[in-house]
Amino acid sequence: MVRSFTAMTLLIAALAGSAAAQSAPGRDPVAEALIPPEIVMQHQGALGLTDAQRTAIQSDVETAQQRFTRLQFQLARLNEKLVDSLRPDHVDRDRALGALDAELAVEREVKQTQLGLMISIKNVLTGDQIARARRLVNAAKP
Repeated sequence: MVRSFTAMTLLIAALAGSAAAQSAPGRDPVAEALIPPEIVMQHQGALGLTDAQRTAIQSDVETAQQRFTRLQFQLARLNEKLVDSLRPDHVDRDRALGALDAELAVEREVKQTQLGLMISIKNVLTGDQIARARRLVNAAKP
């Protein structure tokens, strides 16, 4: 479970990093609007999560982890196809771009899953819990 959670956290960090790259330097509006799952998981007591909230979040995380695993395998296979299409001395442009499109479609699904998970987690929290989580996030910043 910890290993899967770590993988999920890395995928979520990739989403946040990609959003940050598109905004003003040093500012990540997506991260500012959502609560990182690791903060919620690590500070359940401080946030005052109820059993029902824990159960809902755990279910959402497990569903996302299963989807991430499936998508990681798809991405690996599609990346192999893309690389194979680029190896010949003369590259079939249409084939290579088609392979890229297939890979990008799965990457889009990964990002949708990441964002969907973070939205689900935020929607389970109360306004007070969100405010406490934001304070925890700000306290963890260097």
